[in-house]
Amino acid sequence: MVGRASSVSEKHQSRGCLNLSHDRVSTAWISYFKKAGVRNLAVRHSDHGAIVLETRMDREVVKTPFRFLDAWSSDPGLHSTTQALSKWNREVFGHCQFKLQALERLLTDVQNRIPTKENIELEGSIMLEIDEVEKRLESIWKLKSRENWLKEGDCNTKFFHASIAPPTLEEIKKVLWNMPPLKSPGPDGFPTKFFKDYWDIVGPQTIEFVHEFFRFGTFSKEINQTFMVLIPKRPNANCFDEFRPISLCNTSYKIIAKLLANRLCMVLDKIISPNQSTFVQGRWIVENSIIANELFFELNKRQGNSAYVGVKCDMSKAYDRLEWSFVLKLLLNDGLTKTFYPKRGLRQGNRLSPYLFIIGAEVLTRILLLEESKGNLNGFSFSCEGPSISHLMYADDLLIFPKADQRNRDTVIDAIDKYCKWSGQRINVSKSKLFFSKNCSARCREDFLQVLGFDEMSGEEKFLGNPIIFNGRRSSDFDFVIDKICSRLEGWRANLLSQAARMTLIKSVLASIPIYTMSTFLLPRKTTDRIDSIVRKFWWTGQCKEGRFLSLKAWDCLCKPKACGGLGFKRAKDINFCLLAKLGWFLASGTVSLWTSVINAKYCRNAGFLSTSLPYRASPVARGIWATRDFITDNSVWIGGHNSFIDFWCQQWLCGDGPILHKGVINPLIKNLNLVSDLVDIDSSVWNVRMVEDVFVPDAASMIISSDRNVFPVVDIACWKSSKDGSFSLKAAYWDYNKSRFAEKDNLCEKIWLAKIHERFKVFLWKLCQDALPFGSKLQSILGKPLGSCYLCGCKEKDTAEHFISAYHNGIPVEFKLLQKNIETCFSEHEKVRTVENERPDSGLGVVDYIWGLPRPGRVQGFVDFASDREMGAMAVVLFDASGSVMAFGAKKVVVHDVFQGELEALLFGVTLALDMQIERVDFHSDNSMLVKGLMDRNSPSWRSHFSFAKLYDLLLSFDCSVSWISRVLNKAAHTLARWGLSHSCNGLLRFWEVSPHVLTKLCILS
Repeated sequence: MVGRASSVSEKHQSRGCLNLSHDRVSTAWISYFKKAGVRNLAVRHSDHGAIVLETRMDREVVKTPFRFLDAWSSDPGLHSTTQALSKWNREVFGHCQFKLQALERLLTDVQNRIPTKENIELEGSIMLEIDEVEKRLESIWKLKSRENWLKEGDCNTKFFHASIAPPTLEEIKKVLWNMPPLKSPGPDGFPTKFFKDYWDIVGPQTIEFVHEFFRFGTFSKEINQTFMVLIPKRPNANCFDEFRPISLCNTSYKIIAKLLANRLCMVLDKIISPNQSTFVQGRWIVENSIIANELFFELNKRQGNSAYVGVKCDMSKAYDRLEWSFVLKLLLNDGLTKTFYPKRGLRQGNRLSPYLFIIGAEVLTRILLLEESKGNLNGFSFSCEGPSISHLMYADDLLIFPKADQRNRDTVIDAIDKYCKWSGQRINVSKSKLFFSKNCSARCREDFLQVLGFDEMSGEEKFLGNPIIFNGRRSSDFDFVIDKICSRLEGWRANLLSQAARMTLIKSVLASIPIYTMSTFLLPRKTTDRIDSIVRKFWWTGQCKEGRFLSLKAWDCLCKPKACGGLGFKRAKDINFCLLAKLGWFLASGTVSLWTSVINAKYCRNAGFLSTSLPYRASPVARGIWATRDFITDNSVWIGGHNSFIDFWCQQWLCGDGPILHKGVINPLIKNLNLVSDLVDIDSSVWNVRMVEDVFVPDAASMIISSDRNVFPVVDIACWKSSKDGSFSLKAAYWDYNKSRFAEKDNLCEKIWLAKIHERFKVFLWKLCQDALPFGSKLQSILGKPLGSCYLCGCKEKDTAEHFISAYHNGIPVEFKLLQKNIETCFSEHEKVRTVENERPDSGLGVVDYIWGLPRPGRVQGFVDFASDREMGAMAVVLFDASGSVMAFGAKKVVVHDVFQGELEALLFGVTLALDMQIERVDFHSDNSMLVKGLMDRNSPSWRSHFSFAKLYDLLLSFDCSVSWISRVLNKAAHTLARWGLSHSCNGLLRFWEVSPHVLTKLCILS
């Protein structure tokens, strides 16, 4: 035993504490752990010191590489010591582990002395210093950890558009700031956080280094050096194939690699074939999974003479194909081995490597497509108009679908051999498989198996993590999803976590496990219920094993937003449905991609997705997508184009800024018309008035006929109703799908979750307000039998949350509803106090609310604004000449859908007024930034105002006119006039004597 002589603190020996001074082990154990020993640690904050059993008392000393540690940032002297950083590390911060051991030895020595006053004070000071060193050591281990411990803002990579010019200062800085701050550094030892914190010192040198690289194309070998670490792919990995080598690059190298990657990714979609669905903007892993499942489903039931084969190729170490000598460059026990130089392989962990890999893999795609164009390879096609699928790729995952004949077989072999010879890749024959269509002969099967040397699929294989072949028992097909969730839970010591911590784990980790499978298939109700059951039990008990447990609140209540009284969990079936609705939206909106072309060729040959019925023998993927069709129809609207293909019987649509048109305004006796384009005269491209009046009810027909077809878009535009700009999002779909459940808001729960208190307290208060605590009354309502009286006062009929919390005051109980109101009031008062405390005291200096800018000479200045009161609104415009005098002003009442449309109509009113007055040069100002930004981007921010926006944009281009944003303070004249117009009769230009004096005052002040 090494360390203190006694395990008991001298302060507590008088209390009769037992001294633990002996340790016993078996002979067999000590023969296995020959260098084991026991270390008696110093007494810190308890009556006993900890006893540590170490299996190896003497540790090897290895040379550790230099690394910048984030804990150093707390030292104020760091800013001026960058030139002597290694020396500063030893002298100021030191090696924390060695210092901690020295302090513990000193503490042990002091505690072995007689407990005099001086020794007790010295013991206390040493304990404080140990606490400080341990805090620093904790910060160091945060850096060494491979987890993202610190989340300082949103550090996710954001792709941005870049030119071909050398990178600007802002571009370099943006790349650096988008990197995670404490990822493991390279050989230089400096993480990106060091560069961010001391950018004023290291920034100029970093910028110069990047510019030199882009000028000359080279940098020093030291910058290009990396550390390599092996990350196990699976538990208990014990051979090379079961490890993934990750390169730890220097930050300077990462900056250059990411700059190149950002520029390269902008052109990848133009040079990478659609058969490759990874690392390309606008493509999704689900796409190839959908196509693969459709192909295998078709092969499994194919009849006729043309047989096909599915070839699943596994590339052996495709990403890096490393020499054995290269593997020796490791961080061995945090120490270094000697330097050597690799000859092949891409660095995993390098931002540029994925793009370089798919560019290399594109060679195989080009070889196969070339052979297909020559007729040597026959890909699978669902129809004459549909695309031919010869192969699919996701990074190194490869599927090939040749015809089952000798020519196609030899072509595939030659293409793979040529690619492997050029690239250095190698096929892993033991993991590669073959799948034959149902009509493939036994002789053909035997021929392919013998020549290729692959095994036939057993039915349990997966492609991109999803099953390829289904066994007919749908619930068992997706058991692997349940197994993934359970295996993840079994690795956690969740019973030691609070429910607040479990809630975080559920939302951040568990909810993401089945997402990919849910994005492809409609899971059986049994599977989604099982997922919910596992998650529910995990939150209540911290376990996932089978068995009964007590749930004090229904799962549907927990699966509501926090503002609606829930915990923000999501039911698996809801997420599954909305993810498939995203696929349905892609089909309905006409998104062009390889997978939509395949689905349309197979199921939508004669009509669109929303008008096509699904055949009986459809694939599981198609059945899941078509299940969302009615939901998409109810929540979408189409803006009609010039050559519209809108089916007005099943699609809602707009032809102006009026109400949405639907099948309820159609004459049910009309049988032979379906498309909006049928209502347009082909020669004149105007509405066929007689036909429109026959098809629609009078009000709808009048609105359609009066619409201006000149502002119609070229093609139909699909919009999601609940989205402001019309774009589809999972969040919007999820709320629309559950809007009946999320109708009521819970103001008290919303305030609880917004409060600045610990998450555990929030969970407890939520339980209290939602009656989710295990009081006798609650348990009786669940179990159906009385469970005793109140533990505090013995009352047999009042073991409730209300009774427990009310805490009788002078014999008068507080009602539970009143208690809830008091809690809500406390939160409101706390927020007021916090706001007052955060207010800065008045410095006595005058504050300038705005800075007035001189108008451009010779130009009229126009100010527009909109005011609303419930359903009615009023818009106003004020025009000033070049000298600042009022030229004209007007107001007009209008009925609009929302504030944005009102602001747009106000600007349209002002532009029309300027044109009527024949003003040649005018600058308009609006306080609606969304409108101004939309005009700059040439895109309406609101789908409801599409036609008015298009009309306004055309008018702005017809003369010398500009639109800019202005603050509300500078727009007082138009704002006051619009407010006045709400309560007065106005419909255009006004005279001075027609408006109120306070409006004239505002006009005169600004003029």
